[in-house]
Amino acid sequence: MQNGDAASIVIRHEALNIEPNGTGDDANAFVMEARLLGRASLIHLSIPTGTSELHFHARVPGLNSLQTGSPVRVTVDKAQAFVFPSAD
Repeated sequence: MQNGDAASIVIRHEALNIEPNGTGDDANAFVMEARLLGRASLIHLSIPTGTSELHFHARVPGLNSLQTGSPVRVTVDKAQAFVFPSAD
């Protein structure tokens, strides 16, 4: 791929790291829903982009105390993000 080419980015659920209690400039996402799945919890996140919102799912180990609407800080483990040429 060349710089500037259209691309699709695939990020594994487990690659999203969530830090609770994000505030001000630290918070870059909001919790939409948190569900316990057994050994892990599935967190639905809303990430504002200025003109729209992105909806992400993160799978985190164990129980969590995240509440709907809570601001959080989300970072990505780049080793678990994959870039492919876009079909467009």
